[in-house]
Amino acid sequence: MILSFSAFVSALIGKYFFSSVGKTYQGVPPLILFFLFFIFLLLYLGSRMGKSRITASVLLALYYLGATYTAYFWGVDVPQAILIYALLIVMAGILINSRVAFFMSGLIGLTLLSIGYFQQENVIHVNALWKNKPADFRDSFITIITLFIIAVVSWLSNRETEKALKRAQSSERALKRERDLLEIKVVERTRELREAQIEKITQLYRFAEVGRLTAGFIHDLASPISLISLNLNRLNHKNQQKELDTITVLLKRAMNGTRYLENFVATARKQLQNHEIHQSFSLNKEIKQVIQLLHYKINKKRTKIVFESKEPIKTFGNPIKFNQVIMNLLLNSIDAYDDAKAAEANRVINLSVKQKDRAILITVHNWGAVISTEHLKKIFDPFFTTKEPNKGTGLGLLITRDIIEQNFHGKITVKSDKKNGTFFTVTIPKTFPKGKQE
Repeated sequence: MILSFSAFVSALIGKYFFSSVGKTYQGVPPLILFFLFFIFLLLYLGSRMGKSRITASVLLALYYLGATYTAYFWGVDVPQAILIYALLIVMAGILINSRVAFFMSGLIGLTLLSIGYFQQENVIHVNALWKNKPADFRDSFITIITLFIIAVVSWLSNRETEKALKRAQSSERALKRERDLLEIKVVERTRELREAQIEKITQLYRFAEVGRLTAGFIHDLASPISLISLNLNRLNHKNQQKELDTITVLLKRAMNGTRYLENFVATARKQLQNHEIHQSFSLNKEIKQVIQLLHYKINKKRTKIVFESKEPIKTFGNPIKFNQVIMNLLLNSIDAYDDAKAAEANRVINLSVKQKDRAILITVHNWGAVISTEHLKKIFDPFFTTKEPNKGTGLGLLITRDIIEQNFHGKITVKSDKKNGTFFTVTIPKTFPKGKQE
């Protein structure tokens, strides 16, 4: 736009200057140059409105027509036409694509061959005035301007390429950050979902185990209820005089039965609760409550649990979760005798708790069915079980391991062979928060 307008002003001044001194103006008519300026203005407005492909094509067509007219009028060897053709090829590759640049190269070559042939055959008469006089300042200036335009177009192209490259690199870095953040979020979300699923499965597993133990609950509740009822009836017998000692004994029995029921119900409630409780609790007490809860199943399976603990041991955490760990390990050991051929006298489960430095070691040992090496690798996998479908879900040991690792920050190991039996060893740190006394 700037150059075409400058050319229009220059032609206008030149025409009137030559007329004033009696010379003939031989340049492009000023009206045509003004028309070119107007076309360039329209092209600029069109490109601003998003019609860049159309405006680029029209611009290339104008350059092609201008260069062809120059070659036609002044000869195919005029430097200005060759420079404009070179500019046209460069602009075609930048504004549209390389395919168009090759197309323009072929079209320009064909045009030069055709014009050159017709000029040689004198079909087209060439104005060779420029060849008969030496080049002046204006010729050099026009050539410099054309080369400058080529340089500016190349610079603009390189600048846009560099900008695009920087944007691409910036986008790549942003995508990499987003990918990393997404991976972190996916890992965190997966962990949260897994924990939530495990928690729900744990609840269902607890309900299933309580359901399996319902018959034992009824049996163990029936005896103390009968004892309480019998002793209260004897106390309320109107026709019988009681001595004070007898009344005391009967009341003591009734109170013991009531206390047993209270403890039994509290222990059963723990198995159904899912509260996040963190407090100091006695491991020995929790273990004894679980053994009491499994009393009926232990007798039914003709097994015996030997609990060993040289000293009362306390720790800080969730007693309900610890209760579940002991429950699952004992149930697993009791079920281990289902397929074993051990005599009733040898159906023993040893449960020991001891403290070593600041760690607590809990060992559950049975001489039931041996776990093969192949099964030991899968024992903590979800839904893996060697029991019959109606006897096991394959979730007990998985839930046990997750509780030990996540709630008590400990670990569980398993060893099993025919000579020494099966050992489940739980190691948890003995920790108390600041301000909490052991």
